[in-house]
Amino acid sequence: MIMYFNKYKEQAITTVVSNIPRCAAHLLKLLPSSLTNTSLTQLLNRIFRDELANGQLDYLQKKWLKLEISDLQHCWFISRNQQGFIVQSQAQQSVTFTGKFNDFSLLAAGEADPDMLFFNRRLHISGETELGLLIKSTLENLEVERLPIAINFINQQHSRLLQKYGGLNKLKNR
Repeated sequence: MIMYFNKYKEQAITTVVSNIPRCAAHLLKLLPSSLTNTSLTQLLNRIFRDELANGQLDYLQKKWLKLEISDLQHCWFISRNQQGFIVQSQAQQSVTFTGKFNDFSLLAAGEADPDMLFFNRRLHISGETELGLLIKSTLENLEVERLPIAINFINQQHSRLLQKYGGLNKLKNR
């Protein structure tokens, strides 16, 4: 009886984990872009406060990163000005990062090696290569502890579920 229950428990968890991107995509369609853009702007300004203050992210001034999450069918355009980050729904991108929700989640949790994700063609950079490499380097050096506690906790739990039930162990490196 217990083995029977465990088999279906794992199937249920696997189903839930595999549907998280679909649920996120649906939620993004319901929320106004002004809300998601403002929230992402505030989050980025908080996470990268020190880098913004000492000019480490000046390379993004007058440049636009298109962050495209393919399975969410959603993208954001990110730049910075004198006050901090700017997030918009449309802009002329200088560089594009494209990937799936779960891969970005593993990256943000520090559970995936960015180079391995790019090598395995799970994340793509197009456009200005030098700018893309600067952004990738900044992301590689980001400490997960700088994420707000609630976001970090949720992301860590999501990453653990992905690794256990999503078959993503091969991407783990940290």
